[in-house]
Amino acid sequence: MHTPFGFCTPLKGKRLDCMIKLIATDMDGAFLTDANDYDRQRFAHVFEALQVQGKRFVAISGNQYY
Repeated sequence: MHTPFGFCTPLKGKRLDCMIKLIATDMDGAFLTDANDYDRQRFAHVFEALQVQGKRFVAISGNQYY
């Protein structure tokens, strides 16, 4: 089954996305474009869907911004 969050497959009779509690993504090269930007409208839609489902979102980076 395709959802906005990727493919979900049944696991012992349960949908896999029901088990996901946190979505973490690397910022550089994954979440951000080469121009260090992101699609704010798309992210707002996805973030709202995550909140409704009780899931958390974390943006992470190995770079030190200080």
